[in-house]
Amino acid sequence: MTSALIPMTSLPFTRSSLTANTCAANTCAQCGGRGYVLYHNAQGEEIMRVCECTRQSSQRVVSRVWRAAIPRHFRDFSLATFPRDAGKRAAWELCVRYAHEMPAASVLLAGEVGAGKTGLAIGIAREFAAAGKAILFVSMVDMLGELRASFDDRRISFSDKFTALKDVDFLVMDDLASVNPTAWTRETLYRLINYRHNEMLATAFTVDVTDSQLKQIVTARTADRIYEMSRDWQVAVGGANLRRR
Repeated sequence: MTSALIPMTSLPFTRSSLTANTCAANTCAQCGGRGYVLYHNAQGEEIMRVCECTRQSSQRVVSRVWRAAIPRHFRDFSLATFPRDAGKRAAWELCVRYAHEMPAASVLLAGEVGAGKTGLAIGIAREFAAAGKAILFVSMVDMLGELRASFDDRRISFSDKFTALKDVDFLVMDDLASVNPTAWTRETLYRLINYRHNEMLATAFTVDVTDSQLKQIVTARTADRIYEMSRDWQVAVGGANLRRR
């Protein structure tokens, strides 16, 4: 994996903030624990390269409290292998552009069951991972079940799991409308989505319901944040049911 090269003048963070989550001092031969490597390019500009140890550390934090970044069933899914036949090509092209630009915005994939929403979301997640971003895929029913179970888990707390969901670079929230709309579910989803909305953290949502149905399930205030987060990246996925091929 190639680390990103970033001019120091364009950085949205400081060196001290970058090193907060890096490896312990002097454990990395490349950066000495700083989390970055500095050098000068041909124009004499000081360039900072984020060290690989920093990228790996972020993903390890996520993997420690959640089972897998991408479930085994989807390990071979990618944007390169996604079918681009009738009804799907426009959706694929928009997802490719989103993955290329990696904006500080989210993407909403909507369509019928089996249309390929999850495959596209995972394809995008792979591109983020290839760029060194920490990623996490969660099915909504499983996510909420694991969060509930963590109340009685002495090894991994609810706070650990919820913090990973809030702070991961790219989060796939799959099958958002499948949840049982209890008060606890709605509050939990609102807290998570509102945090990522406010911090402008990239999130992929997949849904197979109408706008009005989604508002009934997750509440209007949560749905409105989803639509605002994905304002420029709302993808309609059509075409044949891929599960029946």
